Amino acid sequence: MHDRLAGEVREILLKAQASLAMPSEAKEVFRDFYFFIVEYGNKVLSACEQKDEMAAVWSAFQLQEEICRLMHRVRNGFEITDFNLLGEYIGAYEEAGFPD
Repeated sequence: MHDRLAGEVREILLKAQASLAMPSEAKEVFRDFYFFIVEYGNKVLSACEQKDEMAAVWSAFQLQEEICRLMHRVRNGFEITDFNLLGEYIGAYEEAGFPD
């Protein structure tokens, strides 16, 4: 019963979140993203050079997640928050054919 209630409340909150959507252009959303790419790209490379697989995977995931968030914002018009699960905003990333 609690799981069903939690799921229904989550659906209501997701619909409310989507109702606040405002269209955003990709150039606006990705404007300051270059520095994030460089920072996390360097973290991945550094971790690989140090043979630190966990740090490399974590840094690559952080980069992938940020790309997912931004692509979702462009496609759906609203910001992702800590409330959202990755499966709820990875769609645009996957549709673009980026690697997982």
